[in-house]
Amino acid sequence: MICNAAELVCQIEAFEKLLGKALCRGLLKRVARVWRPSHILDVVLLRKLLANMQGAERGLRRLETAVGITGPEALARILESLKLDSMERIDNLETLKEIVLNLEEVAAETKC
Repeated sequence: MICNAAELVCQIEAFEKLLGKALCRGLLKRVARVWRPSHILDVVLLRKLLANMQGAERGLRRLETAVGITGPEALARILESLKLDSMERIDNLETLKEIVLNLEEVAAETKC
């Protein structure tokens, strides 16, 4: 278990490449009310933010798997229904979850 705040900040900062700028900034703002992980002094809050980012990473992996089954057209339709022009517009876990669940539903129908 990571206890050091500096190590947590490094791990959190590494997620920007994986998650994209909008989702990272959205999580930072919603969870910690800051724009930079280095501004968070509370280790508990850093752990909470890291857990949220890990959850977002899992969601993106699920999305990638579902797109592999459905093709990118299904994802484009779901994004359009949510009035999003790209994945780069997603800035919160709720929207990501909604997209993943909808796409997994389409994938399940595609498999049948």
